[in-house]
Amino acid sequence: MARHHSSFAAVIGACLCVALGVAGAQAAGLGGSWSGQVAQSNPPATYPVEMQLSGESGRIDYASLGCGGTLEFLRTDGTSHWYREHISYGKDKCIDAGVIEMRTHPAPDNASLDWTWSGGGVSVRGVLRSGGAGRK
Repeated sequence: MARHHSSFAAVIGACLCVALGVAGAQAAGLGGSWSGQVAQSNPPATYPVEMQLSGESGRIDYASLGCGGTLEFLRTDGTSHWYREHISYGKDKCIDAGVIEMRTHPAPDNASLDWTWSGGGVSVRGVLRSGGAGRK
């Protein structure tokens, strides 16, 4: 019985190591400064976006709209990184809790990302350029 119990414990331990390894792989967010012009479809508007990313967290500012807040890393699939936006100032000017997808831009340089924001029936798209650092 003791031998079966220690084998069971070894299997559980191996499963935990694999699960923790997968969770660690999911925490590979982006880093650095990213900025660019984005275009909103409904209602139509164009405005600048500035993001400061540090892996699993970050900040976002829509200076011309008078709002911004924090970013929470959600996941990555290798080519895209998803963040949840939490508006902390100017809540009356911007929609809270949108999801941002940043996808590697097809340009030859790695300093550009396709940026898509969605939430509350609004879609916003643009290309952001790195002001430094980039992928972690």
